[in-house]
This record gives sequence, C-alpha cells and structure tokens, in this order.
Amino acid sequence: MKELERYIEIYNNFTEELLVRIKVNIAQGDIKKHISVDIDDPFIFGVYQLSNENLSNLGITNYDEEYLSFFLTSEG
Repeated sequence: MKELERYIEIYNNFTEELLVRIKVNIAQGDIKKHISVDIDDPFIFGVYQLSNENLSNLGITNYDEEYLSFFLTSEG
C-alpha cells in the first residue's frame, strides 16, 4: 500500500494565489471528523470548509475567511 502525504492548501479567492500549503497528519478515516465537504458547492470535488475550531486545531489563526479557499490534497 502506498503511503500518501496530505496537505491543506489555502488560496486567495480573488487572485487564486496559493498562500500556504500545510502538511497534515490526518488518516483517511479521520478526515470527515476535521473537514467537511463545502455545502455551498457540493458538486465541486475536493473543496472543503473548515470551521474556526477546525482551523484553530490545525494552528491556523488570524485570517479573513472571505478571502480564503481550502483544499485537501494528497501526494504519494
């Protein structure tokens, strides 16, 4: 079995610039505990929303949520 590295990528909504890429240690089965599919756009695969609590748990603070998009990506 190939091991995957997972990342949260945070983009600026206006410029689509990748602002930060954070490696996270979230097991495949635990992803839904921390990150939920964006209910505003359920047809876009791979776009997620994170609550303030989720962000805090991941060490992300002091942000303007209006300008951010979050994606969970994997590499392996």
